[in-house]
Amino acid sequence: MINGTRSKLLAEDLSSAIRRHPHLGNVMTHISSGRWPRVDEALQPLFMPARKTFLVSPLTHNILELICDNRGTTGRIMQPFFQAFLSHSLEAEDARKISAWVRRLRQSQDDYPTDDDGKHLAQHASSFERLAS
Repeated sequence: MINGTRSKLLAEDLSSAIRRHPHLGNVMTHISSGRWPRVDEALQPLFMPARKTFLVSPLTHNILELICDNRGTTGRIMQPFFQAFLSHSLEAEDARKISAWVRRLRQSQDDYPTDDDGKHLAQHASSFERLAS
């Protein structure tokens, strides 16, 4: 189980790994206005599956889009990067729980693409979602 202290450490580790990546580091610097402590804070909810709220900061929302939506160059890089980070940093069961939590968190956002019937669009049933199930 991942507690508050562990989620903070995981967020900081992921932030550090992103910062070292040439493309992801540049993108994250841009969307965070160069404030990396904000990135650490924004990543923390990703590692807190026991949370009862789906409200996230705008920066966390942007990061969720990058991880889950598989759009653009950054999304295609971020998705496997995040999965590799989880596989390297967590036991398999905890990695699956975090993947599922991140997917649910993204799907709970108002702008998650759906069709007219409220079903999630097939293009967003990404490899990330298949890995999490």
